[in-house]
Amino acid sequence: MTILENDKLAEAELYARNAVLDAGIAAMRYYREAFWHATALGSGANASTEADIQATVAAVRSLGNTFHQLDADYRVYGEELDKDYSKTSVRTRIDNEIPQLNNKDNIIRTGQDFIDAFPDRTCILIDAIDGTTNFRAGLPIFCSALAIFDNGKLRVGAIYDPIHHVVFYGSIPEHAAPRAYIWHVSSGDNTKLHVPNEDGDFLIATHLTRNNEPKRQSMINKLDKLVAKSDGHYQLNCGQLQLAYVAGGNLSGFANNCTNTWDVAAGQVLVEAVGGKVSHFDGSSIDYTKPGKIEVVAGGTPDIHDRLIELLE
Repeated sequence: MTILENDKLAEAELYARNAVLDAGIAAMRYYREAFWHATALGSGANASTEADIQATVAAVRSLGNTFHQLDADYRVYGEELDKDYSKTSVRTRIDNEIPQLNNKDNIIRTGQDFIDAFPDRTCILIDAIDGTTNFRAGLPIFCSALAIFDNGKLRVGAIYDPIHHVVFYGSIPEHAAPRAYIWHVSSGDNTKLHVPNEDGDFLIATHLTRNNEPKRQSMINKLDKLVAKSDGHYQLNCGQLQLAYVAGGNLSGFANNCTNTWDVAAGQVLVEAVGGKVSHFDGSSIDYTKPGKIEVVAGGTPDIHDRLIELLE
């Protein structure tokens, strides 16, 4: 059953972009450790952790104020909401915050429960701060991201870059042409993203995981060929924003051999909405029904995607 019919996707896009905007604004209160000494954070807390929590809560609260108009029985899940994945300090704080939300019954607390909810549900996957290490270090490369699945299929994606104050968002309708836009929040300009120029510089971004030594070494082994064949190579440490840059034509492609689904889904919508392609390294479709880490390669066009896969072999 399709819950988000094509005529409802515009509303879903609006609610998604507002949710990531609210998340990013909440996070920016703690950027560069502005609230490091705030007594409200309690003993042992830090600005980065509190930013993750407050951004997640802001996104969920925003959905609670809007998305129920489309589907009162939606499900929402994310890294900070996962009671098994998140660290103890985050889990404790989230446990205290959830009872105060009017959509607390819509929240999913494990990845498997989220996957199990895919059939006949609208499922929302959030990453309140992607690029947390950059955020913590005061580096201006991070974002808030949100993806919406309808009956297990990716439909809507939104990514907010708070440094440039822009939201990349779009959707993949079931029976209509996909669409993607960039919204300049301050000016109100809302322009369509276009297919990247294949004749431009071949600019590639990659990521080296810090939590899996074999995967990191495997990716390092692939870099010689990627770097030699590209006109520029980047390690931005923020997967969702790099995917948004692929969709916007700033980058030609992106590859990461060890990441989480919440670091990919929103960006995949944008890349595919402009005619690009996203897959596993073997070319198969990203499978969001399996828990655990995944690998992802994205190209602004199918030809760029295929070229990247050849370089990654």
